Amino acid sequence: MSTLVTNDIFPTKHRLLIKGAYEYVLRGCTKYVDSEGNIRAYDEAAKRKVAETIKKYCDLTLRVFVIAYRDVSPELVETFYEETVDNDGNKIRPIEEKDIIL
Repeated sequence: MSTLVTNDIFPTKHRLLIKGAYEYVLRGCTKYVDSEGNIRAYDEAAKRKVAETIKKYCDLTLRVFVIAYRDVSPELVETFYEETVDNDGNKIRPIEEKDIIL
């Protein structure tokens, strides 16, 4: 599920907020916000750490959701409603598939 929020406080004035099952949202993540608020590359070490944390929650039979965002340029705002279907039959928006910050 995603929501497009428009506000002057965002660098591009538009922010896409994404919430969902980790296996879908993490596919588009290229960066993450660390515990000090810095944006870092979502590299292999970060992916391993996230995977370990998710596994801990799954082992406790908890359902894991993640929240991520993307600052969207005014030109891309119009593409928010475009949808495609992935290989599993899930509707997805191309705007949610890349440059997402965890």
